[in-house]
Amino acid sequence: MNSLEIGDLVHVPASVPLEQFDAQTTPPTPTRRLITRVPELGLVMSSEQNGYREIYWRGERWAVNERSLFKIKEDIK
Repeated sequence: MNSLEIGDLVHVPASVPLEQFDAQTTPPTPTRRLITRVPELGLVMSSEQNGYREIYWRGERWAVNERSLFKIKEDIK
């Protein structure tokens, strides 16, 4: 289980779909979709909703399947 919290730094592997939705429609309609080409870092911006998390990546908010995100752990010494 991925115990992600808002504000966590996450690893997004290559080949992971990222989506943006039009929140004005019911259900929300995807407006943009892309697939990461290389591993990326993102910041968790929302709690889990229907298996997805919203992350901040390259200046925009994107919805990502929570199972595709991996928390960056701190080394506390």
